[in-house]
Amino acid sequence: MRWRSSGKAVAGCNMTCERNLLAAYGVGRYQGQRQKWFVMRFAGRDSDINLATDHPEFDAWRWVEPSRLPDLIVTFKRQLYVDILTEFREHCLPAG
Repeated sequence: MRWRSSGKAVAGCNMTCERNLLAAYGVGRYQGQRQKWFVMRFAGRDSDINLATDHPEFDAWRWVEPSRLPDLIVTFKRQLYVDILTEFREHCLPAG
């Protein structure tokens, strides 16, 4: 696959899990993640995307408008996606 990077990163994005998930997966062990996000533009073909790996994380994919992402993501990640989309808004324009 080919990717083009803007070189821009958002550091210090924190994602905290909901209480019911913490209860299910071990309170005190895992409470969230600290992540670093990068803007990348995919420069390949759709056929270059292969989810059939030894340990797939996803079973399907599709392109969507960035503004739709918060409605598609699980509740506890929603604010994180809103924050990241706000930070990267200038990069979310169609390629031209």
